[in-house]
Formats: sequence, C-alpha cells, structure tokens
Amino acid sequence: NNDPYPGVNAASLALLLNDTVKARQLARRVADLCAAPDALVKEDPFWVFATEGEAALILGDYDAAYEFYRNALAEPTAEIQHVQAGYHQLCRLRHMLDKAKVSRLIDDLFAKHSTWPQVKPGPVGGCDGRK
Repeated sequence: NNDPYPGVNAASLALLLNDTVKARQLARRVADLCAAPDALVKEDPFWVFATEGEAALILGDYDAAYEFYRNALAEPTAEIQHVQAGYHQLCRLRHMLDKAKVSRLIDDLFAKHSTWPQVKPGPVGGCDGRK
C-alpha cells in the first residue's frame, strides 16, 4: 500500500502484538513514503511528521522521532485533535518501547504544546500519571 497512515497503524499494531520484525518492516516502508519529496505538499504536514515520528520510534531511532514530533507540533495545523491522537498513540506505544525516551517526548514536546491543557487522559493507565 502507498498510504503511510494505515501503514503506520499496522506497524504499531504489530509492535503491540510483539511482532517486532513485521513492525519494523512496515515502519521502514512508512518512513520511505513520508520521505517522498511531495509528501509535505500532498498531505497535512502535522500528520506526515507525526507519522514519521511514530515510524522512527518503532525503528528505535528516538532522536529522529523527537525531531519529527517537534516538527509536527510546530505546524500551525497542530490542533487539539491532532495533539490528542498523537499523545494517545504514544501512551500505547510507550508500553512496548523505552519508557524513559517516550516519556521525554511527552514531557518535552506534547506537555509544552499550547493545546495540552485541553488534552484528555491517555489510554492504558494515562502514561504513568501524565494526563
């Protein structure tokens, strides 16, 4: 498939089901799709960057994920529903990834976004006491 959004959802689901090989294969494909020269022109830049961030997390590249999420949250289109969806996905993935590194993403980026006061608690225990 040439659509990165269902691809990253499939990659995250594979990770949550503990199929890391499949998760990484799918995440690599998603990263390639998001890196296409016209991706930011054809799609909402927030979702392109957030999708790249999620793929980078699945691939274990936390530094790249941090930059992608930073770029996503800097987009003017980063409204409450965008931030809410991204935060909830991070709460889910945090259980399968390096908790400290994912928490840094949440604390440094999401919790400092202007929409944070409106964000509702996350799933699966609310990310260890975070919203």
